[in-house]
Amino acid sequence: MKDVLNLLPSLQEKGEMGVLCLLISTTGSMPRKAGARMLVIAGGGTHGTVGGGRLEYLVTNDARTLTAGSRPHTRRYNLREEPGMQSDGSADVYFEVFAGGPLLYIFGGGHIGRALAGLAPALGFSTRVIDPRPEIAAGWDADPGILLQTPFDEAAEVTRFGPDTYLLITSPDHETDEMLLVNLLPREFAYLGMVAGRHKVAEITRHAVENHGLNPGLLEKADMPAGIRFAAETPGEIAISILARMIDVKNSEKTEAPDLHP
Repeated sequence: MKDVLNLLPSLQEKGEMGVLCLLISTTGSMPRKAGARMLVIAGGGTHGTVGGGRLEYLVTNDARTLTAGSRPHTRRYNLREEPGMQSDGSADVYFEVFAGGPLLYIFGGGHIGRALAGLAPALGFSTRVIDPRPEIAAGWDADPGILLQTPFDEAAEVTRFGPDTYLLITSPDHETDEMLLVNLLPREFAYLGMVAGRHKVAEITRHAVENHGLNPGLLEKADMPAGIRFAAETPGEIAISILARMIDVKNSEKTEAPDLHP
């Protein structure tokens, strides 16, 4: 069996999240001693073991409650307090989340989308640009692996939604912006922004409510116009303002799990 630590780099490559569970101390009768470790893959299986039985069941369940923003922490498990358990042992388990970074989907590979795609990966965002236009693919000078030539009306099918998903709408026309806004706003995400002037935002949102029955309350979830407000002019400067907003959201939503060590 591979050491679970050897599996961690692949999480970054696949954009997956896993939780490392390390047995750091034990007392009494326990099947494994300090140093045993297990990796719990989000939405998947486990690798390694911290001893099996009730302890492993509890540790696995606790690991699956964590998110990419959860900070490293320690929890104590007193098995003598568990119903039906005969063990007099206890264990301290260290939890640390490893993830491939937040997922960023950019809907539109024009000047601003391309500029953002060039900046975001260096700051930890696993980035995908969705744009079906042949001219965008022909002139693409960023990482070719991040461009998906998927039609905009099918974009939601290739998007992985969740609490670590960041979305930016910067499509070539009003109608596509509106369609994407209607399709994306009801989903789960950490951030959704749209590149547009205030007049365009007002027009698109009015049409989305009147023509598509979009719940007006959902509009409060969107950052429109997208980005931190400063005197940005060039596509690169606008991309920086959007990236700054996303970083602010990412770091503001970090949660610290309580230390349950008595």
